[in-house]
Amino acid sequence: MGPSDPSFSASNLANPARIARIAKDIVAALVQDLKFRPGDFVYHKPLDIAFRARGLTVEDISGGLEHAKHHGWLIFDPVQRVYTLTHAGFAIV
Repeated sequence: MGPSDPSFSASNLANPARIARIAKDIVAALVQDLKFRPGDFVYHKPLDIAFRARGLTVEDISGGLEHAKHHGWLIFDPVQRVYTLTHAGFAIV
């Protein structure tokens, strides 16, 4: 689903179940596609580009990353602008 999908709307962004699914998809992509292990990190910009290439909007990515951070699956370092996969994040995949 994305902006060109007729069922897509701004209200979808507020859907907690959808945001949770996106967060799990983000973490799964890191583990399964990029072979991340706990402690591995990725810079924000390449992560953003990679997920936009998968059809996610900026809002999808932001909401999913916030959810993942809130649940301790990813840690964000605002100085380095990197996300680090945690053991908890690795365990959900």
